[in-house]
Amino acid sequence: MSFSEERFCEDLKLGAEAMGIPLSPETVEAFSAFALYVYGANQRLNLTRILDEREMAVKHFLDSLAVSFIPQFESTDSFVDVGSGAGFPGIPLKLYAPDKEAVLLDSVGKKVAFLQRVIQHFQLKGIQAVHGRAEELALTHREDYGAVLCRGVGSVGEVCELGLPLLRVGG
Repeated sequence: MSFSEERFCEDLKLGAEAMGIPLSPETVEAFSAFALYVYGANQRLNLTRILDEREMAVKHFLDSLAVSFIPQFESTDSFVDVGSGAGFPGIPLKLYAPDKEAVLLDSVGKKVAFLQRVIQHFQLKGIQAVHGRAEELALTHREDYGAVLCRGVGSVGEVCELGLPLLRVGG
């Protein structure tokens, strides 16, 4: 199985257009490079089961960007991605909104090491990958973030319990 950047970019652009999300050519290029990086690393690290170009565009990248419509996210200066895994939604959101400070949090060491390599490889600024759990981070970063994001972490109740201590008032 191989990864077609052309197909990925086409599906990404069509989906973003349908959602009303403006993507610059530079952002599309950055998303494509990150998708290819995840695809290559996945063979060694088993980061995601979603590897088809169309599914990656829709289920990873466009799904990550869906939060950009939320006024609180648009106006915030920072976010934490709890259970970041392969970097979704955190990396696409950082590439889309590079002015926001970001923390990618995961309890699995190999995933954090991967995220640190991504940050270094793509020379991303204002972002860090942290190894730990939300409960631990809340002890030192209570009410520090304007947005708390997560995908596939647990039920709404569990996510609220983990995320609310990290969220600043009004976030």
